[in-house]
Amino acid sequence: MSGEIMNDQYAPPPPPPPPPPPPPSFPLPTQSDFGRKRCDWSSDEIQSQLPTEILLITANDHEFAACYSYMKRVRRSWHDTFGMVDFGQFLFGGQRPRVALMKCAQEQAAGVIAVKNAAEILYPKVLLFVGICASMKPQLTRLGDVVISTKLASYGDKKDGIVEYRSTKANASRYMARCILWAGDGWAPPLRDRSSSEVAFYPDSVMLSGPDLVDNLERRQELLNYFREALGLEMEGAGRK
Repeated sequence: MSGEIMNDQYAPPPPPPPPPPPPPSFPLPTQSDFGRKRCDWSSDEIQSQLPTEILLITANDHEFAACYSYMKRVRRSWHDTFGMVDFGQFLFGGQRPRVALMKCAQEQAAGVIAVKNAAEILYPKVLLFVGICASMKPQLTRLGDVVISTKLASYGDKKDGIVEYRSTKANASRYMARCILWAGDGWAPPLRDRSSSEVAFYPDSVMLSGPDLVDNLERRQELLNYFREALGLEMEGAGRK
């Protein structure tokens, strides 16, 4: 018998998976719930929603379902320029702002293209990307916390392989930046049992955006050493969200 000991016998066990999120206070819609009511673009039901007031853009089904669950009187239509869009309303007291919800592809520059195409036709007053981000400071934030980005820090790879670190720029209008400061006031997480989890709210945050999916802790720390103010990290890389 050989006296060698296999190294994998002493490999540390993988970290346990994160606990499942606490159940929400309402059932989330599923794919079978989407697009049940469809209308032609030229119909009165769609034209009465234009111009829209709030345009929401998502990149996957989870984000889409979360936004969809808050919309009332939803109507779906197709436009050759940007595809499917769901129109509806949010109910805030006596206000009923018109909302449009879209999904863009998870590929390079897809979000930028979606914004350009939709803005020229929907003329939204407010544009929001809704999605999931990673935390640059896991000791501060937890899974489920809310991060609102008003500033974008970016980096990119040059042709010679050198990483270019760019400065932080505001990516929200002055009006939206002021509104975001108070966005969490009076808000409570929509949980069935609110005592089951504490959800923190981080307005006026810096989001880090780059060309790569960063899932390496060493690489993430390297980025954090340069962008010390960054709190969130785009999960799909630059231009995809």
